Amino acid sequence: MNDNKVWDYRVVRRESDDGSDEWYSVQEVYYDDETGKPMAQTLDLQIEGDTITGMRTQLERMIDCLDKPVLDE
Repeated sequence: MNDNKVWDYRVVRRESDDGSDEWYSVQEVYYDDETGKPMAQTLDLQIEGDTITGMRTQLERMIDCLDKPVLDE
């Protein structure tokens, strides 16, 4: 399954160690070249860019990820 996707924004769910709490975050998720499966993610994501337009594009992509399935950390 090689869809040539290197990374995209996704919502990632994380649970507390005891499983009593969970929270969500938007992160950059990186995919395995051969399988297309998620293999890594960012920990501290921030919005930055050379232009406001570039930052707007980042935010729009983040909003789009809200319609994709949630990934577990």
